[in-house]
Amino acid sequence: MTEKEEKKLMTKTQLKEQRLKPAPTQVPVKQYWSNRAKAWFDLYDPAEAVPMREYRPPSEKQAAALERGRYLATTIECPGCKERFEKWDITRQGMCRPCEIAEDKAAAVWKATTWIEADPLFLDVETTGLGHDAEVIEVAILDKHGATLLDTLVRPVGQIEPGAIGVHGITPEMVASAPLFADIASQIAALIEGRMVIAHNSSFDQGLIYRGFMKTGTGLEDLPKSKWRCTMHLLTDINDGRWPTLGLAMELAGASFEGIEDAHRAKADAEGCRRIVMALTGLQEPLAQE
Repeated sequence: MTEKEEKKLMTKTQLKEQRLKPAPTQVPVKQYWSNRAKAWFDLYDPAEAVPMREYRPPSEKQAAALERGRYLATTIECPGCKERFEKWDITRQGMCRPCEIAEDKAAAVWKATTWIEADPLFLDVETTGLGHDAEVIEVAILDKHGATLLDTLVRPVGQIEPGAIGVHGITPEMVASAPLFADIASQIAALIEGRMVIAHNSSFDQGLIYRGFMKTGTGLEDLPKSKWRCTMHLLTDINDGRWPTLGLAMELAGASFEGIEDAHRAKADAEGCRRIVMALTGLQEPLAQE
């Protein structure tokens, strides 16, 4: 075969474009390697090819079957609701977003229920700032019924950062006569020893509390043995993987804001944290009367 004849050879795709196909007994003349496709392709002599059947539009039944096939090929069935969704509307867990939220909510409800059964405490702190040298300037601890077990300002050794004052409104004048952390450390330790303690962003609150203990000379082996749990992490999956603020977490849990004042103060935030857990369990209780 001459070079000129080889140039006329066609793949099946090229034949199809000419409304041709290899004859029933026709064999490839040669093969060629495609670097782009990383595959071998058969080449046919178009002179031996036969015409394809004349194009006939599909019947109504065939068209419906083709449309159904395209739909099935581009969609995925959610195992939860059994509805089909476009592939980009399916989450990494393989279900639609509403079903995933419902599943995440059910998991959060189960966790919250186990927490309440453990008779937990709810804690929040306000601080001089967010740095590594931040100190507690207010701490509140509530029981699961909302009764106040501790609610006090704390006099820090360092200065309160202006940015922190802008958030919680606690000024140096307000804490000037407040007890030092060392003065209330034993009271806090007695309350949380052996208890489950729930906070929003609990790793932050726990770190500040334990740092305060250690500054009083408490050794690691003498720190209160508590189980800390976090409402922020509890609702992160429901919030599409993002950490929710306390206010948003309350909304996600269906908790009531009624009667909560002084946002960003320790007692108010501890109460908000408590209401998140109570709302998830269906045990919504009002703030306990003092």
